[in-house]
Amino acid sequence: MKGEPLEDPARTPGAISPAVTQANLKSTIYRKGGYTSGIRPSTSVTGKEKALNAASYGYKGPMGDAEYDHLISCS
Repeated sequence: MKGEPLEDPARTPGAISPAVTQANLKSTIYRKGGYTSGIRPSTSVTGKEKALNAASYGYKGPMGDAEYDHLISCS
């Protein structure tokens, strides 16, 4: 979005799960009930990570206004 910094690979989380492959997308990523909810840590963990990551970018606004995203290289 306008005025927002681009992701910095050194400060933006991201991981590739070897458990997810093109062959099993239907039973992992696209499974009924969702995939992320079954692997994501609790908000007590992700909230701290979000605040630390936002601070590394110099963000001082409300965390509710901050988007916490992941950078995964396609290469």
